[in-house]
Amino acid sequence: MSATAERPKSLALKLTEVMADVENIEKDGRNDFHKYDYATAENVLRTLRKPLRERGILLVSSLADIGEREFVTPRGKPSTLTTVKVHMRFIDGETGEVIECDWAGAGDDPADKGLYKAYTGAIRTFLRQTFLLPQGDDPEADRSTDERAAGRNGTQARRGGVSADPPRPTEPIITARQRGLINGRAADAGLSAADFANALISLGGRPPRDDWESEAVALQFVNRQLDRLPARRMDDLLAAIERVRPQGTLADAA
Repeated sequence: MSATAERPKSLALKLTEVMADVENIEKDGRNDFHKYDYATAENVLRTLRKPLRERGILLVSSLADIGEREFVTPRGKPSTLTTVKVHMRFIDGETGEVIECDWAGAGDDPADKGLYKAYTGAIRTFLRQTFLLPQGDDPEADRSTDERAAGRNGTQARRGGVSADPPRPTEPIITARQRGLINGRAADAGLSAADFANALISLGGRPPRDDWESEAVALQFVNRQLDRLPARRMDDLLAAIERVRPQGTLADAA
């Protein structure tokens, strides 16, 4: 290489360019049961594939760990919660530079699709968080949901969540790496999605819930809360995860 030759861009800079290229992901999926739209994993991959390929960036993912936990839904139906740890590697084909990150995912299925759901969900949320891709709307701003919750509780406060201590306007939320650490810690503890959700609820000083309609509903709640969890509450959440009993009730604070 001559002294005047241009130095190649760093992998971090190339990933930042990808972030600038992709402003949003179209919601092409529909959950008819819970009545919400979402961006499928396939559409996330399709949208990001071209800008990554143009910069010679390869994403390699591998399963680091798999866990399964059988449970009975509140409706009395057996199901299985599959949790996975996934190792992600961005590789720069031009320079060989590598950026690595661990991530986690969970999938609830009574048949044989739990692993697929957990693995696919992990990749989708990892990419969405890494490139800070907006959802297009904010589930926390759903007025009808707040009104229904207020009707159940006889109060104007939304049930559950960490709304008692929301992010301040200018403070950072947890990073993708921190989120991966949190998910990994929950998987290590063998938490169900309902257990994980109750750990998050405890951050707002509220008692755990025992009326989750399904693990899938609890997992949706977890993902929404992690999307807005202040970075300053990360250690509190890790401590709460450690306090959750195997049967899903919170241990008394020491």
